[in-house]
Amino acid sequence: APVVPAATVREPPKASLHLPEEGDRAAHLAALAAEFGERLQLMAEDLHPNVMNLKETFQVVRKPMVAVRSQPSTEGQIVFSVEYGTEVDTFGVDSSGLWRRVFCQCTRVAKQDAPLPREPVEAWIMEEHPSLGPLLRLLH
Repeated sequence: APVVPAATVREPPKASLHLPEEGDRAAHLAALAAEFGERLQLMAEDLHPNVMNLKETFQVVRKPMVAVRSQPSTEGQIVFSVEYGTEVDTFGVDSSGLWRRVFCQCTRVAKQDAPLPREPVEAWIMEEHPSLGPLLRLLH
C-alpha cells in the first residue's frame, strides 16, 4: 500500500502587508505593527494640503490617557493611546461632531527593514465623553 504523507503543519497566514482600500485600515495597520514589534504613532506632517488646512491642536486633559480608535465609535478597536498632557494635531471631525480625526503611521524602531506600509492612516479620538467629560481641550 502507498504511504500517505502526514499532514504538514502550516503557520497561519500573516496579515497582508498592504492596507485595504476601505474598511478598518487603522486596525489592520495596528495588527501589522504588532507583528513586527512596532506600534502606531500620531503624525502631523506629510499630509495632503487639503487635510493640513483642517489642523487644530488639542491637549489631552483626561488622566492617565485617552484611547485612539480605528473607527469614530466606542466600538472601534483601540489602536493606541495618548498620555495626559500630550498635544494632538487633529484634522476635522466625524458626522456626529464627537470624534476628532487624527492620522497615524507605524514606528520604525524594532526592525528598520520591516516592510510596513508608510502611508498615513486615519484614526479617531473622542473630544468629550458623555459620562467622563472632556478628554481634549483646544489649544489657541
